[in-house]
Amino acid sequence: MADSKDEMELRTAPAPPDDDEVLVRRCQEDDRDAFDLLTLRYQDEIYRLAVRMINDRERARDIAQESFLRAFRAIKNFRGHSTFSTWIYRITLNLCYNERHSRRRAMAASTFSLNATGEDDEGAMELPDQSREPAGRAVTEELSRKIFEAVDSLDESHRTVVILRDMNDRSYQDIAEILSCPVGTVRSRLHRARMELRELLIDDVE
Repeated sequence: MADSKDEMELRTAPAPPDDDEVLVRRCQEDDRDAFDLLTLRYQDEIYRLAVRMINDRERARDIAQESFLRAFRAIKNFRGHSTFSTWIYRITLNLCYNERHSRRRAMAASTFSLNATGEDDEGAMELPDQSREPAGRAVTEELSRKIFEAVDSLDESHRTVVILRDMNDRSYQDIAEILSCPVGTVRSRLHRARMELRELLIDDVE
């Protein structure tokens, strides 16, 4: 008897992608292709995180590459006490901290969004939509520059939670795991950081 159309589609449907835990186990069994898949899965957001932390695109590329290199070298020692994404974020943040601590100088401005979604995000700041008109783009770029300067002036702990939450859209639980602190501490730091940013930007306008 011929297979039905539904049965044929079920048989030919592509397999779902392996989750991170499966890929990590394959990496620990010396499967290089599995690590390549993890890299492809996270390379864009890790690069964006590095850009926002140090505001230097060239160095951010180096830091992103170094993050994955360190993860690759240490993958067999990864015990799964956190997710792979949390682990690679933590590696990247530590490299960014080292970078900032070693060079306290002005960075080129970077355009980014401070849009935030989810509960308890009423205090998040939001950039205006990009305009196709040159004058509109100039206003948006100037506002982005001022926001970056304000974010960059925050202390390390406040700046980090703003970047992770408002720019990389990580959940409060993710941030707590990345920073190894309670969720309540994340919420408190984020609230204080947003209040400080508003004061800085109001002072700048005045």
